[in-house]
Amino acid sequence: MRIARERGLPGDIVSWMAARDRSYRQIMSRGWRERRRRSSTLRRDVLDASILLMPLVNFISPTDPRWAIDT
Repeated sequence: MRIARERGLPGDIVSWMAARDRSYRQIMSRGWRERRRRSSTLRRDVLDASILLMPLVNFISPTDPRWAIDT
């Protein structure tokens, strides 16, 4: 979306935004587990390195309380 907007490229940005918002809501509602907080899948309580990309791609703020390391 950003590239299309910044470069003036054609694309159905409204549809893309709706899909992005649906994905975000699903991950935020089903991708957090009470015990480990984060999960790399929606069905299982599994962590992997892909979780580390979340703040890097602006999916979640690195200062979000849900992202904090349990001490």
